[in-house]
Amino acid sequence: MHPRCPACGSETELNASFCAHCGVFLDGRVPVEHTAKPPYPKRKETDIKRLVVAAVAVLVITSASVMFLMYSGNVSFEIEEDETEIRITNSSNGSMHGFRWIVVDEMDFRNIFTSEADGGVIIKKDGDLSRPGIYRIVLSASNFAGLEKTEVKRHTIHGERVQDAKWNYNGEWYSLKYSINAWSMTQYLSGGSKGNIERWPGDSADAALVSRYTDAKNIEPIDDIAKKLKEMMDAKSIIGDAEMTNFIMAFVQYTIEYRSDMDTKGSPEFWKYPMETLFSKAGDCEDVAMLTMTLLKSVFKLYGIDKSVALALYWGDDVTGGHAMAAVALDAKPVSPYVWDTSKMMENTDLYEIDGVTYYVCETTSELWKVGWMSPDYSMAPDHLIVI
Repeated sequence: MHPRCPACGSETELNASFCAHCGVFLDGRVPVEHTAKPPYPKRKETDIKRLVVAAVAVLVITSASVMFLMYSGNVSFEIEEDETEIRITNSSNGSMHGFRWIVVDEMDFRNIFTSEADGGVIIKKDGDLSRPGIYRIVLSASNFAGLEKTEVKRHTIHGERVQDAKWNYNGEWYSLKYSINAWSMTQYLSGGSKGNIERWPGDSADAALVSRYTDAKNIEPIDDIAKKLKEMMDAKSIIGDAEMTNFIMAFVQYTIEYRSDMDTKGSPEFWKYPMETLFSKAGDCEDVAMLTMTLLKSVFKLYGIDKSVALALYWGDDVTGGHAMAAVALDAKPVSPYVWDTSKMMENTDLYEIDGVTYYVCETTSELWKVGWMSPDYSMAPDHLIVI
């Protein structure tokens, strides 16, 4: 007879260890209670947000670091000078590369030196840089993003700049030397005591402005030149206001090289003081005109002659362009010793009369012109005659 399961009453096999019907152990063992492994717990929503924020922060920091490396960097340099050379040390930092050095004569905008050295440059003080003057040193470079940065400094080589003047008057050559202290020229630069003046006045120019430009009071180089011109005229018996004017015009015509404002200052228009024109020996029409006016006033003063001078301005058109000339009131109509090609120039006997005074132009942008002679392009009355 087969034993029965104590749990369900079903017959079981002899010596069976558990009931084949209900699974209860028949040998007295206690069954172990089994439970299913719980599912992987769900993360809280706040934990997911933290992960997203952290990932974004890493991305931002990485991007910022890359951008910093690309756009960072400053351009800078230091200048040292001794008797033989100027040493310029490149102190730029960051990702700057492709360095370009330019040294420009501040007074006439000429490039004196160029280089693409990375570590700095040593410039020997010979040639143009042997002369005292004011120089603009420019260092440019780019960072990895291609953004160009520039550092500009002015450097003054102290001392007297000595200039030679040589000119021809009536077939005879004359010469003189004049000197201008380089440091004194800083007052004419932007920020200097005489630099805060309208450099492109146009039709707003008036007697007060032109008087500021042509005021030679206590300006030693101009006084020195005027005295030397007077001594030469006395020695050669050059007399009469017209011939004295011609002599002074010849000095300006031969001494000052005609160069446009764009060429000497990088600007379409830039009026220069006579001292700036003398220092650089370069200028355009209004620059040589105001230098001529200044010298006429200074020389006439030495002779005790009271003469009015003026600045004649022509606005011009698309064909002729604008122009400027000095003008002077003379005792009589000027007479030229030359026979001129009247197809190119003409004698103007009554240029412009104001308050009963007739003014004669002084064309000084090129050689050989005499007082009262002018191009047919400007044979009409000037658009603006500023008497001082």
